[in-house]
Amino acid sequence: MTTAPTRTGLANGPHPVPDRPEFLPAPSRSAGLLNLVQTIITFGKGLLQTLQGPIDPQTWRGIPVRFSTDNIALIIVRITRGLLMAEALHDRLARIARQLDRPSAPRAAAATASPAQTRLPRTPAIQPYWDDTVLPTKQEIAALIRNRPIGRVLEDIALDLGILPSDKLWQRLNLPIISNGGDVVRLLKRTTRQAFSGNHVWLRELPVPESLAPPLRVATGPS
Repeated sequence: MTTAPTRTGLANGPHPVPDRPEFLPAPSRSAGLLNLVQTIITFGKGLLQTLQGPIDPQTWRGIPVRFSTDNIALIIVRITRGLLMAEALHDRLARIARQLDRPSAPRAAAATASPAQTRLPRTPAIQPYWDDTVLPTKQEIAALIRNRPIGRVLEDIALDLGILPSDKLWQRLNLPIISNGGDVVRLLKRTTRQAFSGNHVWLRELPVPESLAPPLRVATGPS
């Protein structure tokens, strides 16, 4: 009597069908927004580093495209203000993370509340701009964004950092802006208006200012 050979390869070896890749859940709403804002902060700090060191002519010609001006001091104020807004937004998101991750809770509360209770204070479609010659304090920035929709704060940050539709970061901003009370079409119009408000300065062959040859430093007060 003969016995069938033991199929050791199948019994002890790996399964002939490879395992499927492990499913990774999508990040929570708060985690996604916090990650986006951190990326924006990194982007803004990179711009500042570029402006605070020697700038090659090719890079210099691209700067007025973003900011519609070749005034480095003005650009630094705008970028710094955008970074302050991004950092304040990051702090706000961390504080309300649990609320953001419970989207059903606000809807349930609104369903049981009276119309008078659900009426929210109106916020302007476009936040009045700060004076570009004066950098607001952290407290002023925090007060500015406290009651504004997250999407509109992202719009303001994108404008101050000179983020353009050609940037990969612009694509990452689209859905978060739309999903959080902002308007990408409005941002595009504001970006275009800002770009064309500088009398087409970027169309000229801009020389590299002599002041940019040595490293540029942001003034912090009298020495």
